[in-house]
Amino acid sequence: LGSVYVYTICRDYKSFVRILVKSKPRRLLQGATTATKLPYLALLLCLLGVANVMAQQCSTSGRMPTVFLPHGGGPMPVLGHPAQLSLATYLRGMAKSLPKPTAILSVTAHWEADKVMVSTCPKPSMLYDYYGFPPESYRLQYTAPGSPAVAQRALALLAAAGIPAASDPSRGYDHGTFIPLMLAFPEATVPVVQMSLLSSLDPKAHLDIGAALAPLRDEGVLIVGSGLSFHNMGVFMRNMGELTGNKFKPSQDFDSWLQQAVTGSRGAKRA
Repeated sequence: LGSVYVYTICRDYKSFVRILVKSKPRRLLQGATTATKLPYLALLLCLLGVANVMAQQCSTSGRMPTVFLPHGGGPMPVLGHPAQLSLATYLRGMAKSLPKPTAILSVTAHWEADKVMVSTCPKPSMLYDYYGFPPESYRLQYTAPGSPAVAQRALALLAAAGIPAASDPSRGYDHGTFIPLMLAFPEATVPVVQMSLLSSLDPKAHLDIGAALAPLRDEGVLIVGSGLSFHNMGVFMRNMGELTGNKFKPSQDFDSWLQQAVTGSRGAKRA
């Protein structure tokens, strides 16, 4: 299914954008079915994070970082499933390496819309958007408040950039938000605002969204993209127990490309 990554990209912003928008993802996804396009959600989250990281401003300006993180298999990281223990351990320690945020903007791979949607509910409910898990999975609670003020600030920034957006006053926390945050911020005191992806999954549009929201980082807001580098559940479920071989080669190819694009050569070497 692909490796787990956290990205904080501080340099070579323009070259990274160019390689992501113009090169291999388009070819990797060409002719793909709906199921195999799901990993692109995670890439868009990565793009969003990168768009918010302006060159040379990560370590010296006091800006909040941006984080792209995995939320695992449904509720299993929170339930203590053995296969998810390393992920849960990572998420529990994540906040220690970050400045304390004034709020969290969670861009979740489990919310798509025709325009950017931003949750404005002051006390979000729970949205158990997974199926077939143990009964306790549907009793999990994450009581962090929403922040209508931060939501309106995000909407204003999007409007100033000419990006269509709207508020959603009733959206609850989906598992792309509450699962990782239950582990990373278990005290549930930091306000959380959720934001959707565009259902078009257009890379340039998401880069523009990220650039528009960059000022939030100077206001103490932690922008979190929640997803995985690859998410082809159809292939995974059809091949349970067989995690090697050509059936997973598209996943491996995409994952390898993404790792190289993010952590590999810089500047002119990427051209």
